[in-house]
Parts: sequence; C-alpha cells; structure tokens
Amino acid sequence: MIKNVRVRLTGYQTDPEGSTDKNEQEFPAQYYYKNNYHYLVSENEQTAKSARYKFNHRYLEVIRDGDIYSKLTFDTKKYCSTMYKTPYGRMEFVFNTYQITLSDTPEEIRMEISYEMSSGGQLVSNNRTVLIIRPETT
Repeated sequence: MIKNVRVRLTGYQTDPEGSTDKNEQEFPAQYYYKNNYHYLVSENEQTAKSARYKFNHRYLEVIRDGDIYSKLTFDTKKYCSTMYKTPYGRMEFVFNTYQITLSDTPEEIRMEISYEMSSGGQLVSNNRTVLIIRPETT
C-alpha cells in the first residue's frame, strides 16, 4: 500500500428499539505499516483537527485532536471505555468489541468492527463500522 490513501469510514448504529442510523465519511490520509500495526494520519486544515488510527487484526485505536480530544479503543480481548463531551456534561461510554475482521491486499485494506456501546450499565447501541483504505488516485 502506498503512503497517500483515501479512507471511507461507514458506521451503522442500531438503538435498543431497532432503529438504525448510517454515517459515512471519506477523507485523505497518510498510511504507514510498522511493527505489525497499520497506521493512518488524517489532517483537516479547515477545522484544525487531526485523527490518528492504529490497528491490526484484533485492535483499533482512534485518537482525535482539535477542539476536543478523544481516544477510542476497540479490543476483542477486553472492554474499553472513553469519556465523551456532551451538552449535558462528560459521559462515560463502554465498548464491548466482539468482532474485528481485517483483510489486506495491495489494492485495499478493509476492516470491519462489531461492538456494543453502553453507558451507566445500559445498552446504548449495537454498532458496525467499516473502514476501507485505498491508494489515492490522481
């Protein structure tokens, strides 16, 4: 995989009542592979925000910098938590990642993550996130 890539991030969130929302983003990034981990670095100059992704076949870490700092960890071996800033104050969310699949070819890296998100001991949503990385075309 080359350094300059295009990333498509699609998230599906299903609430406890069964209603599903879809969120899709596409953005340029820099790709690296080192010490058995894939890395993505994305900069958005308009919003002065950056995101860093570190992942392998069982783990994903996303760190976002800017007006608000956030760190999300998805690990099939343990529960992970994070704090979100909301209009009602800071809230803790817990992620139970039960499946991560990763396929890696010269044309595309594809990662799918399935997880439950809860807060205060209550299920908030079931989620599936698909991350597709392809070489940037000119």
